[in-house]
Formats: sequence, structure tokens, C-alpha cells
Amino acid sequence: MELCNIYFDDGKYLIVNSETGESKELELTAPKKASTSAKKSKKTDDNPIPTLTLLDNKYSLNQAAIDLMGLEADDRVDVKYEKRGKTTVPVIGKDEAFGTHGGNRLTKGLTVSCRGKGRDELAAFGETFTIEPHDTKDGLFILKGDKDVLEDNKIDENIQVNDNEDDLLVEALGADDEAEEVTAFDFKL
Repeated sequence: MELCNIYFDDGKYLIVNSETGESKELELTAPKKASTSAKKSKKTDDNPIPTLTLLDNKYSLNQAAIDLMGLEADDRVDVKYEKRGKTTVPVIGKDEAFGTHGGNRLTKGLTVSCRGKGRDELAAFGETFTIEPHDTKDGLFILKGDKDVLEDNKIDENIQVNDNEDDLLVEALGADDEAEEVTAFDFKL
């Protein structure tokens, strides 16, 4: 059994082994108190314009967009596409407004997952979108991107459209009125 003597001097402890004479100097500090409240720095979003920003694998909504759309954390949000004239526009809303159950969950950080093909389809319209109420359907909102789709005149034939999808595909493929009728038996190997 080792006997130790402990000496205190200027916030340091000196421990001396009585048998061997070895000493160790230790500096002891008071334990830190655990924080009782988590400190989170909230981003203040003073932009009054409802905005969606497309990121790498998600999109972010600002507080004005959340308020306009009546969203809360854990709501499911979906983006679909609607044909308007000769172009297609992205439409956003709760999945209940679309009558589906396939949207992605809104996080507490005001982001929604958006990956792969869904992200690529939305990116064709821009990276930053303003959100405006849909003119005919309650609970749905039109996304106006920062790319001018009419000027680019690009319509992706793989985008699934809510109304008149067949007409969109025919226009996108460049078919004219004199095109042959294609049947299920027409194919080439």
C-alpha cells in the first residue's frame, strides 16, 4: 500500500509518494457545468418574397414560402409539372393538394429532399424560384425559376406532366401533323 501526501499550492496539486519520494504535479480545474439550454443560431430570413432554393440534394424554402403554403415540419411536399400552352411549369404543394402520398418530408430546417431525376427535372427550370399561388387550384403553387424556359425552348420529354402528357411528348419529340400512327407492333431490333 502506497501512502501519498497531497499539497495544494496556487491551483496546483502536488502528490508525493511517501515510500519512494516520487511526485506528480496536477492542475485541477472545476468541472464545466453542462449547458441547460441548447444554443442554436437561427438564420433570420427577412426576405418577404416566398422563395425556393435548389441545393445539391435538397431544396430550401424561406419562411415567407412556409407561411404562404401553410407548411409545418414533417408535412409532405411534392413537385409536379403542369403543361401551360407550349411550355411546362413546376407546381409545388402538399401531397394532399395533389391527392397523392408520395411527397418528401419538410424538415425543421425548412428543407426537403430532392435527388436524382427529380432534382434534374427541377434544375431545368432554374436554381432559385419564386413561389406564387396557383390560379385555379387551391393549395398548389407555381414555381417561377430563374431560367427562361420559353427562351431556351427546351422541353424534356421525360418530365411527367399532370395534364395532356401525350400532347407534350408529341411536341417534345418534334412530331408534325403528317406523322405516321405508331402501334404497339411497330418496333425495330
